[in-house]
Amino acid sequence: MTPGARRMIKAGCPETGRGRMLLVASIGAHKVLPGLTAYCTSKAGTAMMGKSLAREWARKGINVNVLCPGYIRTELNSDWFDQEGGQKLVASFPRKRLMAESDLAPMALHLLSDASATITGGVFTVDDGQSL
Repeated sequence: MTPGARRMIKAGCPETGRGRMLLVASIGAHKVLPGLTAYCTSKAGTAMMGKSLAREWARKGINVNVLCPGYIRTELNSDWFDQEGGQKLVASFPRKRLMAESDLAPMALHLLSDASATITGGVFTVDDGQSL
């Protein structure tokens, strides 16, 4: 059991049912991203880990879910998206746009709130249709 889960249990999650854990994977968890085999493998592992932990910790009052974001412009990849390869990728998306980091907040906040009391073991894709 992780230190975070132990702290949640000690804080009373088995009684309150208010423990929330959100793992972040990627659309690479369920979509092949050419040239990124190790990355996709690790993200698929993260998704399965979330489902497994959800099963193990359900009776401890801890909900575990996984968020799989699509492509987002960040400081790390911004230059690539401005180049021809990045522009071609974006043009292949149904909505022909990248997401912003803030686009993940509504789903993350929902999954971490009391409104998600009955949601555990879910793997949620937030990608603006990029994986379609």
